[in-house]
Amino acid sequence: MPISCGGTLTMRTSEHDGNVRIEVADTGKGLTPEECSRLFTPYYTTKQQGTGLGLAIVQSVVSDHHGTISVTSDEGHGTTFRIELPQRQAGHPHVSKVEADAAVTPSASAAAAAASD
Repeated sequence: MPISCGGTLTMRTSEHDGNVRIEVADTGKGLTPEECSRLFTPYYTTKQQGTGLGLAIVQSVVSDHHGTISVTSDEGHGTTFRIELPQRQAGHPHVSKVEADAAVTPSASAAAAAASD
């Protein structure tokens, strides 16, 4: 998906060790190590109009679903967010791939939206 100011946004999904992995990567300017370490801190923002709540909320939602979210960035070359969620939670019935895709899509969309927050 092209980004309006140039670059590319890529979304990938895969399965790894009983988890569903969602990756959202861009070819933007990247983030500094300090920015990466603070991204999930409530009220931290680098945007003039940002609230600093987007990624903190995404992290909370992912955690509520027994998952993890992480970020890697190459300053000057782009950033990747990775969400890992269990395919099944204890006590929950097996869900079809179509249902699982529908269930995780909002989290990926929320991460992408929060990254542009």
